[in-house]
Amino acid sequence: MNVTMALIQELRQKTGVGIMDCKEALNVSNTLDDACIYLREKGLAKAVKKSGRDATAGGVFIALNDDQSAGCIVKVNCETDFVSQNETFQSFGAAIVQAALAKNSAHVDDLMVNETPLPIAITDMVAKTGENIQIDSLHHVSGRFVSGYTHMNGTIGVLVGFDQTIETALGKDIAMQIAAANPSYINRDDVPQSILDTERDLLKNQAIENGKPEKIIEQIVNGLINKYYEENCLLDQVFIKDPKIFIRDLLKETTVSAMYRLSL
Repeated sequence: MNVTMALIQELRQKTGVGIMDCKEALNVSNTLDDACIYLREKGLAKAVKKSGRDATAGGVFIALNDDQSAGCIVKVNCETDFVSQNETFQSFGAAIVQAALAKNSAHVDDLMVNETPLPIAITDMVAKTGENIQIDSLHHVSGRFVSGYTHMNGTIGVLVGFDQTIETALGKDIAMQIAAANPSYINRDDVPQSILDTERDLLKNQAIENGKPEKIIEQIVNGLINKYYEENCLLDQVFIKDPKIFIRDLLKETTVSAMYRLSL
């Protein structure tokens, strides 16, 4: 059998065994299945393939470059909080986001972690932890200034870009706002018209069912649409640290160019 790196990687994904042991098994076997049996007889292969298990725990990791003009955010999943909080998993997540930032790529296959292709490094982590490990999301942001924030031991992470250089503290405040208030859009112009039409129809029907006079229904609906903007659009939200201030007023002439909020 011609032993290629692709075949070695496939065997590793099936068994969670290291490269050299997989190569040895393939060299003495006629098929991939024979190699799996060989490894199991040696007591090396995992009895259960991990990739089919639910991976709902994990962490969100953020990296910024030195001048904070670019950043990367990645969500890495595992199966349990026990693994997500151990040093091995945390170091792995930090290495992935640093590699993605350096490479400026969101494609997992392009990345190297500690001089190892990321798909192979993930297989190594499966073998080390005994859990399914997955890259759930990976995003880049660049601009005049980029800020990041992680909350609750990495269960929530935010990466946000701005069109102007701003104070570091203000950038962190905006990232914390996104983490806490979870806006769906940056400003009201970003809300799709179809969403607004659906919301208006729902609010109008509710007003009619509640017996509101027809002549004031449009006024009621407009007021509730403004409330929708305040809840779902970052610039229309009140500042979590001072409810007297809107985010739009806090930022003044600065524009938020991009935002990502990832959570477990």
